[in-house]
Amino acid sequence: MPAPRAAFPRRSPATSSSSSTGGAPSGRSTTRSKFVIGDIAARGLNYGVHVVLAVTQGMQVRMRMQPAFGGRLELRLNDSFDSSFDRKLMEQVPKDTPGRGLTDVDGELIFQAALPRIDGEPDADDISGGIAHAAAQVSQRWTTQVSKVQVLPSLVRVSDLPKPQSGDNAIPVGLSEINLGPAAIDPFGSSPHLLVYGDGETGKTNILKVIAKGMMATRTPEQLGFVVVDYRRTMLDVIPHDYLLAYATSDQQTRQVTSEISGSLRQRIPGPDVTSEQLRNRTWWKGLEVVVLVDDFDLVATSSGNPLQEYVEFVPQGRDLGLHLVIARRTGGLGRAIFEPLLQRLGDVSTPGLMFSGDRMEGRVLNNVAPANLPDGRALYVPRGGGASQVQTALDEE
Repeated sequence: MPAPRAAFPRRSPATSSSSSTGGAPSGRSTTRSKFVIGDIAARGLNYGVHVVLAVTQGMQVRMRMQPAFGGRLELRLNDSFDSSFDRKLMEQVPKDTPGRGLTDVDGELIFQAALPRIDGEPDADDISGGIAHAAAQVSQRWTTQVSKVQVLPSLVRVSDLPKPQSGDNAIPVGLSEINLGPAAIDPFGSSPHLLVYGDGETGKTNILKVIAKGMMATRTPEQLGFVVVDYRRTMLDVIPHDYLLAYATSDQQTRQVTSEISGSLRQRIPGPDVTSEQLRNRTWWKGLEVVVLVDDFDLVATSSGNPLQEYVEFVPQGRDLGLHLVIARRTGGLGRAIFEPLLQRLGDVSTPGLMFSGDRMEGRVLNNVAPANLPDGRALYVPRGGGASQVQTALDEE
């Protein structure tokens, strides 16, 4: 990221990476991106990025973030005991003088902040006009601008992504923050299974539809079949009749279909007479690739049991047997639910996943990565081995 640094050729090196200003209420304690702010404060100077933070109390800045802030100004506080400089000196700061406070530059001293205007007017009543004038003057004298920081869009449509072609293994699901290019999963390659976690109304069901339609675009009904487990019936009419093997909306239906599919999968387990060439090319069995699409897994696997339990033994051999599990579950209670046998087995084989917005207090629930607060439709793609990156998932418009 050399562009921002190159845009400041005459700037002298900064002595501190950022500045923290206390006493100006800004809602910092409730911001959802406090962990991101801490990361920017710690690493931003290398890219010419400085952080100015306003809080009502110094204790609102997390202990791990405080070393990143080399400078500090402290305006008058309601309680002098909250001062991190000198309580007695804080008591000397007058209440009726806006902009008066303490600084630790060259010792603990009282300072008076200047009005942010350069037009010679000492009036604070029309300060917005003075700021606008100052900004205009700075723009005239400093014409070089830094490169714009490209960020993920808040909306990506399926039509914005490359269309999957027949025979493709990768399925585009959105745009990646790494290069703002298409992000794809690989269900027909090295990652036959996928986990989707997130709070309600964050995009889980939508991404299941995108994945299903992408898979159907790459395989014919003679090659691919879907078993849909959908107790809330959110996936009705998503899978065409030609591709649909079963649509289960109750425990009884799910258990019956699971038993039938498991019986077929057992017949695909390679015996002693299968050659190494057949193993490499996966030609010792013929039939459909089976995709088990599960929405609201928390409604399926309950304290009374899990009708999908029989799939546990086939998870490690999913690619060889033509089994693909795509499971979506809400984040609430996930810290306990990951010990359910099927989710635990999927975790044992480092199944990749998409994590939409969720409570990070659930812990590291997917390949040693915890959920995060994210906008709707935004997810963390967590491959095997961790290293999560944000993805703006595509919106299914149909």
